[in-house]
Amino acid sequence: VNMQTIRMHVSRLGENSLITRDRMRIDVGAEFYASVIPDADAIARASQTLGKRTFQPDQLTALIDGMMIDALRSVAAQMSMDELHENRAEFVREVREALTDTLSRYGLQLDSVSLTTLDQTPFNSLDENNAFNAVGMRKLAEVIAQSKKERAEIEGDAQVAVRRAEVESNRRKLDIELEQRRAEIAQTQEIELLLAA
Repeated sequence: VNMQTIRMHVSRLGENSLITRDRMRIDVGAEFYASVIPDADAIARASQTLGKRTFQPDQLTALIDGMMIDALRSVAAQMSMDELHENRAEFVREVREALTDTLSRYGLQLDSVSLTTLDQTPFNSLDENNAFNAVGMRKLAEVIAQSKKERAEIEGDAQVAVRRAEVESNRRKLDIELEQRRAEIAQTQEIELLLAA
């Protein structure tokens, strides 16, 4: 039995992506680092259930791939896409907890889980005839439309603010010119009064 840490990569993309609580699909890549528990009973379990697979990460991954995917799916289904993005550490912790008991039955312990990829599944990968996708696509369309509307409003507000600033600047310039002309006229009148006197 191999006692070293074994790295296993799981990737869920496109139509195989994970579905979040808010019915959005997300592409996820995760790395799982597992090792045989350094305990006589665990080593015996690992040798019985896994045997030489502990020396071949790809075969070990093939054996427990379903468990890792199930843990990823279960945890993703409890979080919205935004929550998952903002609380990656929480997501990883819950995935790890979900796998601990299952892997211990094989004499394995999960040393670490790393979330290597997390992104919204591209729109063109979604099947609109799938109920989960239909709900997610509607939400996605709403989010995109709302974002475009807000961006247009911000851009419009910015253009208005720039125009107002230009108008205010021109008004101040004209006020200064008017003040200068008044001063010139007042000076001219004063000179004429002095000359007339």
